[in-house]
Amino acid sequence: RRFAKWQDHLAQVRPDFFTTKDTKFTKMKNRRKFTIFLLVLCGIVLSGCQSPFVPAKTELGQERVVVPMRLENNMPLVEVFINDQGPYTFLLDTGTEGVDISAPLAQELELPKTWWMKAKVVTGAGKQVNCDKVVHIEKLRIGTGEFARFKAPVISRGSKFGDTVGSKVDGVLGYGLFADCLLTVDFPKNKIIIEKGELPKPN
Repeated sequence: RRFAKWQDHLAQVRPDFFTTKDTKFTKMKNRRKFTIFLLVLCGIVLSGCQSPFVPAKTELGQERVVVPMRLENNMPLVEVFINDQGPYTFLLDTGTEGVDISAPLAQELELPKTWWMKAKVVTGAGKQVNCDKVVHIEKLRIGTGEFARFKAPVISRGSKFGDTVGSKVDGVLGYGLFADCLLTVDFPKNKIIIEKGELPKPN
């Protein structure tokens, strides 16, 4: 019954999904196509797969990675390398989900496009910027720390990426990049510390 309801709904949304030919072969073929579609969809939902915006692999190269940080208009900036090229200036924004990259830099690095989309990326400060596609980053390095294989939204050319900071900014580093790490932002000493581990449980 549930399959029948799904079929009726899909027939309304996609009339071309089921053909109008009144043959047993066509009906069986389309029913099989629909069943495979549902199984794949359920597999994706139930697999609990990791977010594509989180690195598939993180290697720090040492116990603690200490990287200089500079402040401009009270905004923390760090230098990063992408696919062994750089350095590039990225804004550290722990209110952002993953890594966002500017359109000029994505074009310069010839990063492969994975999805086309139109969306609004909301930064930790609540500012919305336009995103028109998503690219694949094979490797991003901060100091000796390497973050491999993840997706990054590309900020549209029309967005004034560095307005808040007051200087050129090539992208944003969000909390998703450090999913497997403990990140410490030391404002008094102008540095960030990346290490393996997690915060202690609250008392």
